[in-house]
Amino acid sequence: MLESPEMARILLVDDDELLLLTLKTLLQTIGYEVVTACDGLQGLQAALEHAPDLILLDVRMPVLDGFGMLAALRANAATRTIPCVVLTALDDRESLDNALRHGADGMLLKPVQTEALLQAIAGRLEVLSARKHVGVRAVPRTPPDLTEKSDEDELNEVLLQSSVRARFKESREVSVLFSDIRNFSRLSEMLPASDLAEVLQQYYERAGKVMQHHGGMLVRIIGDALLAAFESPRNISGEHAGQAIRAGLLLQATARDYARELELRYPRRDLPPFAVGTGIHTGEVMVCSMGPGQTSEVTVIGDTVNVAARLEARSKEHGCTLVASAATANIASGRFMYGRREHVTLKGRSAPIEAVMVLGFSPRERVEPAEIVALRA
Repeated sequence: MLESPEMARILLVDDDELLLLTLKTLLQTIGYEVVTACDGLQGLQAALEHAPDLILLDVRMPVLDGFGMLAALRANAATRTIPCVVLTALDDRESLDNALRHGADGMLLKPVQTEALLQAIAGRLEVLSARKHVGVRAVPRTPPDLTEKSDEDELNEVLLQSSVRARFKESREVSVLFSDIRNFSRLSEMLPASDLAEVLQQYYERAGKVMQHHGGMLVRIIGDALLAAFESPRNISGEHAGQAIRAGLLLQATARDYARELELRYPRRDLPPFAVGTGIHTGEVMVCSMGPGQTSEVTVIGDTVNVAARLEARSKEHGCTLVASAATANIASGRFMYGRREHVTLKGRSAPIEAVMVLGFSPRERVEPAEIVALRA
């Protein structure tokens, strides 16, 4: 049974009274302190009054829905650092993107599985405990004067903005890589939550090394997906496109190696093959931070990110694993082998975009020894 660190206070916000009662009883039995609210507006008031350590909230609620509540929480200095996990029956990428865009730290599908819920709660509270341990400011129990900004907040914002400018040169063009684990829903059904978490952790450690080796910044991990951005080193125009494609190819090789490892680890589970699909697009992005001070997270937003994600989804429809936009493929022309090209209409965009299937390295493209090992069949 998971223990509640230091009598953590949890705010539950849902218009389903039966679910509220069930979750409240469960969490209180374990030892958490629980506060409840039945809509987004009441949830905001409860967050300000009780300063919870964690908020679990529904999306579809009267008066103020979950997305509106998230936006309001993140806009308020007294509540913007409180971890928030969304509970929803909306099982689609757009809902996940909306939740993350509005500031959610995680998402659980209804009907909520007890083990998954407790793991999510424990994970968020462990992060909170670690922050407190290293001296990161927690949300004060008494809300401060919201019209004032502390010297520490201002200093942290300056430091964060400086590091972001140094990394991305602000207005520079970048190549964005979006990669998604295939068959993730089936893996989730067939593995215990603890095993699934270990599988994800080990894969993302390897994926992160691939991104770093090619000059990419691993911007965000979103459950079964990752987002990375590449900028040209030493102002070499267009180099980031080639580096992003190289990273995408190495990511496929990493996934193939990991698939073989999982087959040996779970010989009797009949798991679906571990594989990833990847989309890459080149263009302008906006680099921004979410949250104040040392708890801020840097992310990239814009049409370039959306196109990369849509190309990844398109790759699944066409039975391939790596798709780049022509904008990316043309910049890196001659370095890689390309397959079919076609103009596709992506969800959410009126104008079609030319998509290119990436097959592998060209004969003249140099491959490092470490990459040769990773690319073995």
